[in-house]
Amino acid sequence: SILGNLTNLTTIYLSNGLVTGDISTLGNLVKLETLNLEKTSVTGDLASLSKLKKIKKVYLRETKTYGNASGFASDSLIQLYLGNATINLADFANSSLLQTIDVSNINSINGDLALLPNSLSTVLITG
Repeated sequence: SILGNLTNLTTIYLSNGLVTGDISTLGNLVKLETLNLEKTSVTGDLASLSKLKKIKKVYLRETKTYGNASGFASDSLIQLYLGNATINLADFANSSLLQTIDVSNINSINGDLALLPNSLSTVLITG
């Protein structure tokens, strides 16, 4: 929770560790560009991160996060790695820099693959 007070953070990289807490405390880090909390015990609704419009890289696989990933759709998004999420592919149609969508243990996915941007080089959807 202490990270939520560090409003000038652009990068959080705390993967593969004993990190716990609710991601909602990160929702006001509007300068954040990289968020990597993979393989941790963080929890929370992805919607609480919808203000992160400068986010370029999101790594939240193997966490206890959940919810709709549409809040990550932006002009700046390059890589999206999620688990336990709901995704509407149409939300990412205007994410013109997006190169990777990698989602596992997906709860729900819908939308037309043809709407995804041409910048994509990898789409991996499992679970």
